[in-house]
Amino acid sequence: MALATEAESALERIQVQEYGALWLANLIDQDVGIAQIVDEVVPKGKNEAGPSVGEYFLYAVLNRMVDAQPKRALTDWYGKTAVQQVRPVDINAWHPRFFGKNGIG
Repeated sequence: MALATEAESALERIQVQEYGALWLANLIDQDVGIAQIVDEVVPKGKNEAGPSVGEYFLYAVLNRMVDAQPKRALTDWYGKTAVQQVRPVDINAWHPRFFGKNGIG
């Protein structure tokens, strides 16, 4: 509060991120295990790197629960949320084809 009310604050910029809804969705997933269920059905190939199919699916579900975005906008949306504090993922390792016409979502 002091940063926001003091006239000569060192504060230059505030970034507001969605946190509560993502935290709650992740808490629900801890009970359900969406990524694990999907990964049991569609396991990662031995030469595949990056997120698993279950992880892609889970992050699409998180987006739909909190603030549904078009599939092509998911990577940008996650970059603007607090998902890294709730459930860290290397968004740069995502491949857009998994959110495309033949992908999930």
